[in-house]
Amino acid sequence: MDEVAVYDRALSSADVAAHFAEIADGDHEGYGSLVAGDGARGHWRMDENEGDVALDETGSFPGQYRGTPTFAQPGATATAVVAQPEVTLGQSVGFSGDDDVVVPGVGSELAGDSTWEVWVKPEDFDQRRVLLGKAYGGEGVLTLETTGRVYFFQGSAGANRAPFDVVRSNGTCVRASGTTWW
Repeated sequence: MDEVAVYDRALSSADVAAHFAEIADGDHEGYGSLVAGDGARGHWRMDENEGDVALDETGSFPGQYRGTPTFAQPGATATAVVAQPEVTLGQSVGFSGDDDVVVPGVGSELAGDSTWEVWVKPEDFDQRRVLLGKAYGGEGVLTLETTGRVYFFQGSAGANRAPFDVVRSNGTCVRASGTTWW
């Protein structure tokens, strides 16, 4: 998993296309600038080499790694660059799908329109995987299904779901983005 960003507004299709283009070009810095410029409430780059804190680029909502994630995996952008001992820009964090998760520090602050953005590189599609979720009660969950499709479940027990038929790929990672209106 790489480059998780959450916005408290619906991104335009032009915004989404620009984000994809920066990743496809391998431009880690350019992508980060776009995410910041588009007003992400939280942006977790997943560049940590170890530890239990997922740094938030906005400085507002650090997350927490739980379980045994695998650090220093190839990222969605070009070659990784060591920025400081605990961070290597351009890498990602691997999750087994068992007990490994990252819990972003943003949640109740999101109300109304929102966009959730995450880059993933699945090894297989043998089980449904929750990519992002807002709150335990099911206000919203972005899932990667066994069919390879991405769904956004919203409402009580996921009663409302919206499929995302187009999951874009730059050849190494898949970008899943969901926009909803609450």
